[in-house]
Amino acid sequence: MIQLETMDIKKEMIACLELGNMHGEQGDEDTALDYYVKGLQLSRELNDSSRTKQFSNLILTYI
Repeated sequence: MIQLETMDIKKEMIACLELGNMHGEQGDEDTALDYYVKGLQLSRELNDSSRTKQFSNLILTYI
């Protein structure tokens, strides 16, 4: 069960990245930032340091 939950969280994290990128490209910076913050939270939950760094850097570009 735990593996399925982890897979779902990973999928959601990737979706946050993709949606954040899409909204950023469309100029909707607030929504992009919201997705990146959500992705950051998920990456921390998974202890995924490379994704945590990626989301942190994306957030920094918007603030």
